[in-house]
Amino acid sequence: MSTMPANPQSPSDGARRTLAVLVGSYALALVTLGVVLALLGAELASPPLWMVVTVLLATIAVWALAAVLPVSRAGSVASVTMRLTILRMALLEAPAILGFALAFVSSPTNLLIFVLPTIFALGGMWLLARPSVVLARVENAFSSP
Repeated sequence: MSTMPANPQSPSDGARRTLAVLVGSYALALVTLGVVLALLGAELASPPLWMVVTVLLATIAVWALAAVLPVSRAGSVASVTMRLTILRMALLEAPAILGFALAFVSSPTNLLIFVLPTIFALGGMWLLARPSVVLARVENAFSSP
């Protein structure tokens, strides 16, 4: 049984569920990449300092950007929620993808340089890119003058 959203412009339960599945799929894709690296024989060795600094700076930058990303009032609450959710998800995933690429650059293939930003990407997706979190922020922005 579907309930009507409090705000008629809010995304329906089905749309929120679809966004949640999308975010979950991206999170699962990161976990799958880690499994692939492990199956390829990547080692949990200490990566070079420049790689750690690179993924650390990228992670800090995207977390800060995702946290303060302005909410556009162009469109309905549903469309803004969808755009902002996907944008946050993509931003938060970027350092993990960078870590994946750096894992192959290091010799031997390094699993740790992928795992570190992936942990923060998954945490960021949970804290900042969940559709319910984004919807609350968008509704707050739309209700304020």
